[in-house]
Amino acid sequence: MAWRKTDVEAERKSLVQDWLKGRYTVVQLARMYGVSERVAHKALRRFREGGYPALQDRSRARHTQVCTASEIVNALVESRRSHPHWGPRKLRSHLATERPEVEWPAVSTVGSILVRHGLVVERRRRRARAGHSGPCVDATAPNVSWSMDFKGQFRLGDGSLCYPFTVTDNASRYILRCTALDGTSLQGAWRELRRCFRENGLPSSIRSDNGSPFGASSLTGLSTMKVRLLKLGITPDLIQPGRPQQNGRHERMHRTLKAETASPPAAAKNAQQRRFNAFMDEFNNQRPHEALGDRTPASVHERSVREMPSQIPNAEYDEGVTTRSVRTNGCFKWGSVEFFLAAPLAGERVAFDPLDEDIYMIRFTTVPIAVFDAAEGKLHPAGTTIKG
Repeated sequence: MAWRKTDVEAERKSLVQDWLKGRYTVVQLARMYGVSERVAHKALRRFREGGYPALQDRSRARHTQVCTASEIVNALVESRRSHPHWGPRKLRSHLATERPEVEWPAVSTVGSILVRHGLVVERRRRRARAGHSGPCVDATAPNVSWSMDFKGQFRLGDGSLCYPFTVTDNASRYILRCTALDGTSLQGAWRELRRCFRENGLPSSIRSDNGSPFGASSLTGLSTMKVRLLKLGITPDLIQPGRPQQNGRHERMHRTLKAETASPPAAAKNAQQRRFNAFMDEFNNQRPHEALGDRTPASVHERSVREMPSQIPNAEYDEGVTTRSVRTNGCFKWGSVEFFLAAPLAGERVAFDPLDEDIYMIRFTTVPIAVFDAAEGKLHPAGTTIKG
């Protein structure tokens, strides 16, 4: 509790006068004047030290004001104009790395300087939302988990549509790929992903949404891309439908990408790609990242030790495991009956691990994709429990 905002000095003086009468304790006086005991004791201490004059309000302003040198202010302003989307912390960290001999001001002071020079636009504060923890692979080190996605398409100056395909490393935030494509086809995405594997090696997993060409809304959830990734020993790490926050790091990069390269878009695809290339260079090599201890992604990222093979290998299974070949129509044969499994598995072999009598878990490489009830002749989604 604090003093009522009327005449604070008069309130303090009245409290002291009542205390001098000896009729009330400090606890009683605090209740009478609607303040805490600490505030009441503070008023009495002031009186004992300096009498009634000491009860006046004291200025909270700093008695000394240290002005930031003009050359430092100019450097901050120039850096902000060169990087209009960087905040005070990023700017200060970047300049401190470039010119460590300079004693740069605190982040709060940098922010005040930017405001003073009209370089900060007040943004509406959004209500905080609780985070969501999904079944995604944790990025504990570079190349443990990558993310890939198509940034929402936008129209270029010549009227054509641009579909940016992006790949990032989730631990280092390093942008591995950002390519302007003409659509979201499997062919274009896989071509870029294959180039990314050759340049950077293979990750352990890749996170994406369930849209085409990454996922499929079939019983097995297998797409052609997922089948290829599994054969390379890469775990497809699909987020839950309608939960883009599970790929939040990648989505945040996309917002920055749009703001810095497509607002407004370039006149044509080649010009837009040059913007993407410049953005990648700055993001990876110049922009400090708070989650990385204000280091750049390039200083944290490292190439994977797993190399991209010249040809995608076939799925391999331990000796003695029951397997079946999937035909060109996506079916496997059990006895004399065909069962449709998944079209992307055409030409592949799948394993049948017994769970119970006449009940099998079907898996492709190491990943369960369905449960097969041979007695009933039915297929169920992976993870389904069937009572015998």
